[in-house]
Amino acid sequence: MNILITGGIGFIGANLVKKLKKNNNHKIVIVDNFSTGSSKYLKNYKVKIYKGDIKNYKFLEKCFNNIDCVIHLAGHTRVVDSIKNPMYNFKENLIGTLNLLDISRRKKVKNFIFSSSGGALMDEKRTTSSEKMLPSPTSPYGASKLSCEAYCMSFSKSYSMNIKCLRFSNVYGPESWHKDSIVATLFKNILKNKITTIYGDGTQTRDFVYVGDICSAIIRLINYKYNGIVNIGAGKSYNLKQLIKKAKKITKYKLKIKNSKFRKGEIRKAQQDISKVASLIKFKANYNFEEGLKKTWEWFVLYNKKKN
Repeated sequence: MNILITGGIGFIGANLVKKLKKNNNHKIVIVDNFSTGSSKYLKNYKVKIYKGDIKNYKFLEKCFNNIDCVIHLAGHTRVVDSIKNPMYNFKENLIGTLNLLDISRRKKVKNFIFSSSGGALMDEKRTTSSEKMLPSPTSPYGASKLSCEAYCMSFSKSYSMNIKCLRFSNVYGPESWHKDSIVATLFKNILKNKITTIYGDGTQTRDFVYVGDICSAIIRLINYKYNGIVNIGAGKSYNLKQLIKKAKKITKYKLKIKNSKFRKGEIRKAQQDISKVASLIKFKANYNFEEGLKKTWEWFVLYNKKKN
């Protein structure tokens, strides 16, 4: 297949490219604005990379050459920043997504996968997110993802496109040095001998899923004949105190932790109901949390040595 991946040098994108390249039948085109991520993640992989902004329709159109599938991973993902600047979040997420959908429609792309969010669409009354529940975003970031989902589903119905919106839980793993997610931040701060701030009392829970499991699910869903919303997660949650305890055990470092007040827009309890994806493709998370953290820590240590 000819696959176009937006955000291909980013965290999930780089891991996905490596997994896809194991099958040499795939030709991969990456579109990325280089605002985050790093081309170093893919320095040993031969892929075509277009540097530019997906908000630029004319630029984006030139990147489509016999594309069979679009995997849209690019976007603005910071919840707190979206509250500070909702217009920026809107432009980054909505305009680029609509451009991709429209060009895909015109170029008759067979498959389209959009990376959405599970936790950002939950409200405080529920601790487990299912595809059946009514979304209730707590931040402009969540609202932008929900809006993109609506455009995706409308294009699927209006133009008979095969479109899946994958609601990821909290993804962690290698190739995430540039990320400010809790696992990446914690491991970087350990290596830099810095303090990690926990916003809240540490009892807030997240469904942590290893990036390799996310990528496996994406690949298996590319050609799957289903249009709609699908949760992708581990189906199990841990609180941040448990994360810190496991990090101490794995890294054998004394962690520097401080607590600060809870940040507006972030939810306190989050877990994915993954029964639908389990039914569709028999998906389950192959990495338990401790195994995934160990592999992630090993990558961070190696990357830090090479970087320095």
